[in-house]
Amino acid sequence: MSTEQIEQEPQAATAARAMESSLEQPLAGRWTGQVANMVRTAPSLAALIVMAVIGIGISIYLTTVHYANAPLLCGARGGFVDCGDVLRSSYSLVPGTQIPITIPGMLWFVVSAGLAVLAWQTREREDDLPWRIWLAQILWGAVGVVTILYLVYAELVQLHHLCAWCTGVHVLTVLSFFAVLLRNVSSQPVDDVEDAGESDA
Repeated sequence: MSTEQIEQEPQAATAARAMESSLEQPLAGRWTGQVANMVRTAPSLAALIVMAVIGIGISIYLTTVHYANAPLLCGARGGFVDCGDVLRSSYSLVPGTQIPITIPGMLWFVVSAGLAVLAWQTREREDDLPWRIWLAQILWGAVGVVTILYLVYAELVQLHHLCAWCTGVHVLTVLSFFAVLLRNVSSQPVDDVEDAGESDA
């Protein structure tokens, strides 16, 4: 048996023991450990997921209110802040349809969370954020922000009312976009530019 084979055997045994230990660990414990690791090493991605979950929750609530024709929990009525007036307007529907705008909003947050999870998994494997995921996050965030600008315009200029629930969703969308922008501008895209410069040299 060669010296190299002798050295590889303890390494293989150590890896096997680590795998057995991870399999023996309860699923809930592994999941909790992964979440804690994400919060510690990639807080911006964790924040994106948290904001997405909150946004999905608000969207589900507003969609349920729309289809159930249920009373809306919104203290302000008749003033500048009037959720009911905004959500009963034509601007609360996808143009040309009877689909509430909350459903595309819900899908936006689902995709945002999915991209954050994908970025985390890729980061775990490669220690860097591939430019394709970065670009997808930036473009998806930009779509959300442009949509928000249109909806805020509709509220302030066309309806002269503001919806508190909608404003919460708007804030979450803008914060998600800036979280992606600030994190990624300071990490992988910069590295890509430096690598490209070195290869050209």
